[in-house]
Amino acid sequence: MCAPAQKFIVRLPGELHTQVKRIAKQENRSMNHEIVDRLEKSLVASDARGHDEKLITILLGKIESLEQQIESLQMNSDQPTS
Repeated sequence: MCAPAQKFIVRLPGELHTQVKRIAKQENRSMNHEIVDRLEKSLVASDARGHDEKLITILLGKIESLEQQIESLQMNSDQPTS
């Protein structure tokens, strides 16, 4: 069962109100549903962005480590063998 919805009043600039109203009508749903749907999607996207940033940091660290290993291997292969 979903938690009960909380009432929240928000003031929208006129142009934004008009735009949301038009899109909601095109999608055959209420303005409230349109706003809630878009807000939920933006929060999921925001969470994903944070996760992506962590992955990128990890991957950049791995790349740097691999580049150092390659450089080390190249320097060792350039040295003459006895």
